[in-house]
Amino acid sequence: MNEELLRRMLAEEAARVEVSPVALASIRRRIRRRWWRRIRVVPIGRGLVGAAAVVLTCVVGVSTCGPLAGPGSPAGPVTAPVAVYYQGGDPERRLYREFRQLAVGDGSSAARVRAAVRELLAPDGADDPDYGSGWPAGSGLRGVTVDTGTATVDLSGVAGRSGAVSHPADDRGAEQTVQQLVWTVTAVTGITGVRVLLDGAPVDRLWERVDVRGVLRRGPAVDVLAPVWLIDPQQGDRVGGRFEVHVAALAGEPTVHLRVRQGDRTVAEQVLALSAGPSAQGEAELVLTLAPGDYTLRAYVVSVTDGAERFADDHRVTVG
Repeated sequence: MNEELLRRMLAEEAARVEVSPVALASIRRRIRRRWWRRIRVVPIGRGLVGAAAVVLTCVVGVSTCGPLAGPGSPAGPVTAPVAVYYQGGDPERRLYREFRQLAVGDGSSAARVRAAVRELLAPDGADDPDYGSGWPAGSGLRGVTVDTGTATVDLSGVAGRSGAVSHPADDRGAEQTVQQLVWTVTAVTGITGVRVLLDGAPVDRLWERVDVRGVLRRGPAVDVLAPVWLIDPQQGDRVGGRFEVHVAALAGEPTVHLRVRQGDRTVAEQVLALSAGPSAQGEAELVLTLAPGDYTLRAYVVSVTDGAERFADDHRVTVG
């Protein structure tokens, strides 16, 4: 019983770490520089531990990490990869994450939250055409404040009080729309909760469906996130001829499948063992080598009960 409780607690904490798709390449470039000789780096799982902790401050919470600063570094706006969560097209509206390289003002937590929420509410939406948002058109951001780990997000145009004129189509959609906001905001390092204001005032319910009183927290990953998730490369990425693929799954199956197609032709098929059992989110990685061209990468699981392909997530990428 204690082991199961501990496993769930660790899984919840692990789900809060937003690993950017640019993180690994960035870390490797830093390791290759001359000053690597002064650092003892020991691989532990998928992370890195160094004797000089300041060098690795961007490994954990890397979605909100900006460039390393030092004496003589030029001042100016900070840019960083920012995590934004979108809904899938399935009836459960499970969430997928995309990264944006955005200007984040002075780099403060409040500035990063502002950048992420504006991107979430932007009308052009996700890069992946299979993803979308439940936030009504015309929703806007009035302001953000941060205090002791809680971000207060002041929205406009949401029509969340009684007599809502624009809202998600059903209860599940409404709940996932709020979780879109919560997971996006709490992807910023140090933010663990969200308060919602509408036009500067507290609100009890959004769209007469979702209770948003008090501090909102992330819902359980198993209920909120997509069962299969092609993390990297992302939709529309351009990659080299040899590149890494990173997949996560929370679908109750021990393996995840990867199919690579170029036009109507399948050029690669892989079955990958997940790093965790069926009751937890597992991950898998592999290296692909492909000739230059356009490809579609499709991650999915095969049901052990009926052999059906389920929970597919695909991204179109360009090699070369």
